[in-house]
Amino acid sequence: MKYFIQKLTIFLLLVSLIVFLSGRNYGFKKETSDYMDAIIDKHNRLENIVSPRLIFVGGSNLAFGIDSKKIQDSIGLQVVNLGLHAGLGLEYIINEIKLTAKSSDIVILSIEYFLGIKGDYELQKFSARNFTLANEFYTKNYYTDIKTFFAKELPKNLQTNLNQLFRPLRNTTINSDTTSIYSRSSFNIYGDVIRHLNKPLPNKLNDRGKFNYTYWVGIDYLNEFVKYAKINNIQIYFLYPNYPETEYNVNKEIIMKYASDIDKDLNIQVLNNTNDFVFPDSMFYDTVYHLNKLGREKRTNRLIEILKTHNI
Repeated sequence: MKYFIQKLTIFLLLVSLIVFLSGRNYGFKKETSDYMDAIIDKHNRLENIVSPRLIFVGGSNLAFGIDSKKIQDSIGLQVVNLGLHAGLGLEYIINEIKLTAKSSDIVILSIEYFLGIKGDYELQKFSARNFTLANEFYTKNYYTDIKTFFAKELPKNLQTNLNQLFRPLRNTTINSDTTSIYSRSSFNIYGDVIRHLNKPLPNKLNDRGKFNYTYWVGIDYLNEFVKYAKINNIQIYFLYPNYPETEYNVNKEIIMKYASDIDKDLNIQVLNNTNDFVFPDSMFYDTVYHLNKLGREKRTNRLIEILKTHNI
C-alpha cells in the first residue's frame, strides 16, 4: 500500500509539473493583434459613448461593408459597428448585444443568409481569450475543452515553454502580424475594416455557392430577443445583407423564400428589400459578403437613405 501511494504521489507531481509548464508563457507577451481581438476596441468604444447609440450587429458583411463615420455624420447618432465574424453564430451575436445594449439604443441587425444559431465553438473561445466578457456570449462545452486541452493545447504549450524555459527572457509577441487585412489594426475607431480599401482585388471571390432552402430557425430566436428588447426599451431593425449580383441570381428563388418567411414571421421591422444591396461582383473584395471601397461607399449611401426614410 505504501509503495502504491509513493508511485501515485510521484505520478501526480509529474502531471502537475506538466500542466504547470504547459500553462506558462516564458518570455512572451500575450498576443492581441489578431482580427478577432478587434472585439476589444469595439466594446471600448461602445462603453465610452452615451446612449442613444446606433449599433450595427451581425457578421463580417458589416465589418467590411459600411462607413460608420459617414453614417454617424449623416444621422446624428454615435455609431458602433459590432460586426465581426458570422462564424460566431446568431446566439453569440445576440447575447453580445443583450449584455451591452442600453435603454434608448437603436440596434440594426444585418445577418448573413441562413446564419447558424450555435456558431463555431473554437472561434468563440478564441474571441474570448483576450476579452473576458465574451465568455458570456456563448455556451461552454467542458467536455470539448478538456479533450482539446490534452490532445492539442497541452503538448503544444509544453513544447513551446520547455524551449523557452532556459533561454533569456524575450519581450516579444508571438504571431503579431499587424500588416494583414485580417488583423486588429485593420479596423478604425468605429469598428470598420479599412485596410483593404486601397488594396488591389484578389483574383478570386470566395464562398460562392448554391443555398439549400430550409426554414431559418433564426427567426424564432430573434423573436425571443424582441421580447427582451421591448422590456429594455431597445429599438431593433432588420437589414438584409449585401450580396454579389451573380450569386444573388443563382440563389434568388431560395432568397425569396427566406424573405417570405421573414415577412410572415419575424417580429422586427425590415428596413430594406433583398436586392437593395445587391451589387456587381466587381464591388466585392475577397468573399461574397466583403465589399471593396466602391461597394462600401455605395452600400453606405443607400443605407443612409434607408435610415432617413424610416426616420432613424
